[in-house]
Amino acid sequence: MSESWALDTVRVWNQQFLQLTYAVRGGSNLGIRNTLVVCAAQGKLCQALQAETFREYDLRNLHGGDPGEYELYRVQMRLLGSTPATYRLQLTVHDESRSGRTPANNRRSDT
Repeated sequence: MSESWALDTVRVWNQQFLQLTYAVRGGSNLGIRNTLVVCAAQGKLCQALQAETFREYDLRNLHGGDPGEYELYRVQMRLLGSTPATYRLQLTVHDESRSGRTPANNRRSDT
């Protein structure tokens, strides 16, 4: 995780998994966070999941910037079930892009 620079949140899922959300180095006006989920198996930590779960690119408040340039991608995760046979990962995804320069790419969806 050499690209990371700040640990945002740590959560325990069902006493079996550890969720770590951390900030990733981005560019100007770009915020990125990834989520890593690990579990213990046979005395070792194992990576169960790693995904980009937040990205925001915002030029709306930049001096001289385009007030129409904005992008937001956010994923919220929740583990359902209590045993390996019943585990399900519930994802809530928000994906939004606004651009005055390329309006054909404008979108907003929540699933």
